[in-house]
Amino acid sequence: MAGPGIARLLSGCIAVDWHAPAAAPGRAVLTSFHHVSVLFLRTGETACELIVPRSFARSLSDWIADG
Repeated sequence: MAGPGIARLLSGCIAVDWHAPAAAPGRAVLTSFHHVSVLFLRTGETACELIVPRSFARSLSDWIADG
């Protein structure tokens, strides 16, 4: 996912501080989304990937699309 509003969108569902050194581009943070483990990979200044269990991917993408 990428774009200038991605940090704001994701701040409503995962606990990751985009300004913390631990979440800098090139870093990964294990967090959760509605009690499901999520690996947050920061790929750029306004870009990231979320690695989630396959069974949860559809509901997460639906939630993001609604956001």
